[in-house]
Amino acid sequence: FMIGGGFPEFLKTKNTDYLKMLFENIIYRDVISRFNIRNAKLLMEMAHFLISNISKETSYNSLKNIFGLANAITVKEYIGYFEDCYLLFSINKFDYSLKKQLANPKKIYCVDSGMAGIVSFQFSENFGRQLENLVFLHLRRSGAEIFYHRGNYECDFLEVSQKKVFRAIQVCQSIGDAATRLREMNGLIEAMKAYQLQSGWI
Repeated sequence: FMIGGGFPEFLKTKNTDYLKMLFENIIYRDVISRFNIRNAKLLMEMAHFLISNISKETSYNSLKNIFGLANAITVKEYIGYFEDCYLLFSINKFDYSLKKQLANPKKIYCVDSGMAGIVSFQFSENFGRQLENLVFLHLRRSGAEIFYHRGNYECDFLEVSQKKVFRAIQVCQSIGDAATRLREMNGLIEAMKAYQLQSGWI
């Protein structure tokens, strides 16, 4: 499921062109036509870029600079369109201030890991990011609000209900080597201390 995704037609045929066509249909029919986008090429390039950088922190301003746009509002609108059609999802860095939440970088995830692997330039080569995307999709189904933590260290996910963090989660392929274990533990413990949690998950 993590590699192939969940679209039945693709799982039945293994035809990668199907996922490419589905991705393009979503972009053209559900975004470009629906929202009367003039620069279809730019929108498609941004979708490819985001889907190739799943789970990485990115900001509206950095995307504005990458794509040479006049302001970050266009970036915000485009990402909103991708979310409206359930292609991509974004989560905020947690902050008790809504203003700061909106200003901070976001992390992007894709609705289907199989599609992300076919459409992106590098996503399929990174097992850790595939795994994080899969965990995000699982958490999203739970109904809780999802954020990430960033202080001196990062914690991949925070589950929040009624503005209170109730779970901190790190996603990791393996904690066999000491450096990885230390990094994952540092991020988790920092989040647990920040939100007064008695336990955390890896």
